[in-house]
Amino acid sequence: EAVAAGSYCSFAIATDGQVWAFGLNNMGQLGIGSTDSSTTPRKITGLSHVSMISAGEHHTTALTKDGDVFVFGRGDQSQLGLGDGKALHESPQRLSSISTCGVVKVCCGSYQSSAITDTGDLYTWGFGESFQLCNGKSADADTPFLVTGDPVGAMRVL
Repeated sequence: EAVAAGSYCSFAIATDGQVWAFGLNNMGQLGIGSTDSSTTPRKITGLSHVSMISAGEHHTTALTKDGDVFVFGRGDQSQLGLGDGKALHESPQRLSSISTCGVVKVCCGSYQSSAITDTGDLYTWGFGESFQLCNGKSADADTPFLVTGDPVGAMRVL
């Protein structure tokens, strides 16, 4: 159905919404419940009905057909958006703070993530020391931040 690649890993979404992962997994970015790397595709358990997946350098964000957002991998620079302060999660974690917001797209940068809702709202989180989160700060965002203000807050993001 779809494929995605991060800096050191790759993913394939099957037509039934199951996700298969392979590549480097030193920070749990494959979501397979360990930090063991894989030279062959491994099914991610606990993650189903996936419509989209995006990977950064060592973290991954997945979106289900129901609009739930799941994150896994490296989190020491807030790139998972969970706000729990943990350095990594080896298995998918539901990002409950935006899973009820009508998310339709997710995207990862090297150390940050973003999501767009069905109303065009933009949420960002993660490493922000280079102003890449559009939150008016040169600082990380531990949890998803709704981007507001001119010019982005006045636009519908596609």
